Amino acid sequence: MPEKYLYCIIQTDDDDFYVKCNETATYSEIYKNIPRTNELRCIHGSDVPEGRELTPGISRELFGHDVVAVANNTAAPPWNYEKFKQHVKAIFNPENLEDCDTTLYICVDKKLIHKRTTENCAIIATQHNLFGCGVCGDNITPWNRVIDSDVNFATRCAVRWLDKANANVWNIDKYYARLVSLFGDNLIVRDKTESPDPNFANQVHDCIRVMCSKHEGLIVADEDLVLLTQGTYCPWSRVNAEQIEHATQHVGKLFTETELNQMSEKIIKQISEGTQNKHHTKHPKPPMVLPRSNVPTYWEVAMWLADGKGELLDTNNFNTVLHTFDYNVDKENEPLPPLAIGQYKVRLRGDTEWHDADIRYMGIQRWDLLKFYKYIATRFPGDHFKCQSFLIPVIYLQDTCIASEFGCYPSIEKVDGKVKATEPIVNWDKVSDQDIMNMEKAIKIILGVV
Repeated sequence: MPEKYLYCIIQTDDDDFYVKCNETATYSEIYKNIPRTNELRCIHGSDVPEGRELTPGISRELFGHDVVAVANNTAAPPWNYEKFKQHVKAIFNPENLEDCDTTLYICVDKKLIHKRTTENCAIIATQHNLFGCGVCGDNITPWNRVIDSDVNFATRCAVRWLDKANANVWNIDKYYARLVSLFGDNLIVRDKTESPDPNFANQVHDCIRVMCSKHEGLIVADEDLVLLTQGTYCPWSRVNAEQIEHATQHVGKLFTETELNQMSEKIIKQISEGTQNKHHTKHPKPPMVLPRSNVPTYWEVAMWLADGKGELLDTNNFNTVLHTFDYNVDKENEPLPPLAIGQYKVRLRGDTEWHDADIRYMGIQRWDLLKFYKYIATRFPGDHFKCQSFLIPVIYLQDTCIASEFGCYPSIEKVDGKVKATEPIVNWDKVSDQDIMNMEKAIKIILGVV
């Protein structure tokens, strides 16, 4: 690139600007330090000035900092590797970031970071560059050219990448939660058998069994493999969402129609009892305020411990490890406050490190059919909804299915006097508070509730 132009010309949508080149700020140095913004159209050299002189004030207005001062090494760029690391550490959970000295990765499972697979980790920054899309080789920006909008874009891309990667990661815990939500804990059993040999005291054989009349006790998954169909197994590291769907359908075919109907009737009874008891006032349940953050509620932490999913560390009480969590009933639906987040740390069973309480790390599923029906029936008192069973429980609004044991339809509307779902069903393990809020808003319109 030529370095002896007298002026560096910067053309934008609104105006042209020139920077006089001299011995301390050559054309190439200025060129390398100009951020690439949406308003920027062209950068070129010239022997005559064009437009207005790029003053420090104009530069800060266009780019957020004085690019000429950075090119002259009299000012530091607004962003660098260390500053960016501190920025993302305040956004992502520690278990999703791996700092390898000169490279920063975002990852699904830090235990597998050494394998560097594209499914598990992606580069988001190095000591020299910012990776804008969370994928190596795509939209790489040197730090001397990075501005706030580049950092915001890179962060959003990293969040989307992690959400998508997490959605495709399956293990025995996640699969067990899915099967129980569909078939109940009577038909699906988690079998954890510890080794009797003292030399292998920490070794646990973990598997999922189906308790059906045809194949009672059949193992459909363990720590390493999941049964896709008869005689076909797949490692968790290679299984995808489509295969999980086929595996789930195969499990459903193992049960008789009578067994599935009995399971559905049990769930409907639970739903009915739950909504009938919602009017009790001796100890009223506090209302649920949506949307909630990823910080777990008091009730979610208590149930997580009660289910044996992990442990709680009380750092304000001599680092005491807890396996139960008590709270006042009026705080049931409240998320842990900032002081509690600082006081309590959590770790999953089998993990060796402590983490901030976060539903994504803890594997907490916020919604299922029972929780949804209890919430929506409370929001719309009356007989607007009905729950029926034909193999699986289904909730209807004006003769249209809006939720089942599999998931719900967040996007519904009334067309020609009939309720219709405008988008595919979303499985309960992926349903967010925003999805439920969208349904609630749509139901208000459908029912004419102000």
